[in-house]
Amino acid sequence: MRDIVIQAWSQCIEEYKLGRVNSERTLQALLFCELRSNLPGHAVLCEPRLLAGHFGPVYPDIVVTSAAEIVSVIELKFVPHSDPVFEGDLGKLARCASSSAAFNILCNPSTGGYGAAVHYFSADCLFVFGVIGHHRSAAVCAETLVRYFSIAAPNCTDRFLPLTYSVGSGT
Repeated sequence: MRDIVIQAWSQCIEEYKLGRVNSERTLQALLFCELRSNLPGHAVLCEPRLLAGHFGPVYPDIVVTSAAEIVSVIELKFVPHSDPVFEGDLGKLARCASSSAAFNILCNPSTGGYGAAVHYFSADCLFVFGVIGHHRSAAVCAETLVRYFSIAAPNCTDRFLPLTYSVGSGT
């Protein structure tokens, strides 16, 4: 999963370099398409409702499932002209990392409600934070992101993947 996400992110960065990304939603759509085409048999979902402990539901930018397992949770930030605020997104990932809840996330096409299938976070679920931000921002420093995530979810640091692209100053 890690290699596929990295490859998909690289394609998104190439699109950004060509001037074809204007917002976080465009970045989300690009990453969705890349993951969907490289993960046959998986469901790739945008902003599903996930139960993550007693803090209530969270709505990550992208979630990848395989059968009943959530195998990746991805948060994105796109602020190329300024400093992305990232603490809330990493907190959201940490809440998911510490959750043992099982819940419905897929739609039943017949009723429009949640389907009967129950999903849960896999033991090796990959938690990803992808950011395009200004080069002076702490958000584009992978070490800062890892340090913050390791404080919030100390037992999951090996399953955290920071993907950063810094804009400005010779990029």
